[in-house]
Amino acid sequence: MNQSPGPESLIEVKNLTVRRGTDVLLSHVDLSVKSQEIITVVGPNGAGKTTLLRAAMGLTRIDEGSVIRRPGLTIGYVPQSIMIDPVLPLNVRRFLSLGVKAAKGLRATLMEEVNVPHLIDKQVNTLSGGELRRVLLARALLREPDLLVLDEPVQGVDVGGQVEIYDLIARSRDRYGFGVLMVSHDL
Repeated sequence: MNQSPGPESLIEVKNLTVRRGTDVLLSHVDLSVKSQEIITVVGPNGAGKTTLLRAAMGLTRIDEGSVIRRPGLTIGYVPQSIMIDPVLPLNVRRFLSLGVKAAKGLRATLMEEVNVPHLIDKQVNTLSGGELRRVLLARALLREPDLLVLDEPVQGVDVGGQVEIYDLIARSRDRYGFGVLMVSHDL
């Protein structure tokens, strides 16, 4: 049966349970995200926040409950971390083009919006924590998402940079109208 979320929802998680062996990672979780809404899941390390995101995106098997996504939903994802081999010659321009088709000029526009156009030719493995988070945000926005999913979007970023990144997320949401689902272990 083909299900759709409620009329205003981008995604609905209903009674979600995820187990791995005898460990219960999530138990009976409900969640809904609407357009232009920012939902933040907060909890300590190991609480299942990333598992919830991955299940919502269809990247993790669920044991009970359901995840219902609006038909045709496009998701932009900023992972908690990425591993790039330091010997791989990968600059930001190339990184942003891998697997993402974008309208002409959108890449440059988004690099401007996240305040890092000067990094376009820099090697990804040399970026600071804050620079990398901004590049990852630009990459997620290249998909022109309906839903932006962020896993610990300010991890490895100093306090001043954290405020700037949260402001970028809010401004982007206001400009493009997507919903935001993000996790953090820190209030």
